[in-house]
Amino acid sequence: MIRHGGQQSAGYHPGWGAFHGLMWIGFVVLLFWVSYTYLPGVREVVDSLMWAANLTATTISETIV
Repeated sequence: MIRHGGQQSAGYHPGWGAFHGLMWIGFVVLLFWVSYTYLPGVREVVDSLMWAANLTATTISETIV
C-alpha cells in the first residue's frame, strides 16, 4: 500500500497495475523462450537443472517408498 500509494492518489486505475504485471511476466517468459531457443548455453543450463530436479525427485520418492 505504501509502495503504490502515490499511484492510487494520482488517479491511476488498479487495472493498469494488473496489466503492467501481466505484461512484465509475459516479457520475461518471451525473453526466456528466445534465450532457450537461440542460445545453446542457456539450453544446456536449463536441461542440466531439469535433469538434477528429476534425479532429486526420483531419489526422494525412492527414499519414501
